[in-house]
Amino acid sequence: MERHVTSDNLNEFGLFDKLLATVDIPTAQAYFEKVEGAPVKRIKVKLKVDKLLRQFILIKDFDID
Repeated sequence: MERHVTSDNLNEFGLFDKLLATVDIPTAQAYFEKVEGAPVKRIKVKLKVDKLLRQFILIKDFDID
């Protein structure tokens, strides 16, 4: 069964929040610092992870470097 995920139903049943809760913040922080070539504050990491995951889920043709 395929779920037709849209921005409106992305967090249906709290699934997106549960996904975000599984992210290892220090690992994500290291990833973003490597990609951006500059330090990233911990508070910004959560915002960047949220944005990246939303793009990955909602945009079918997503390329990860």
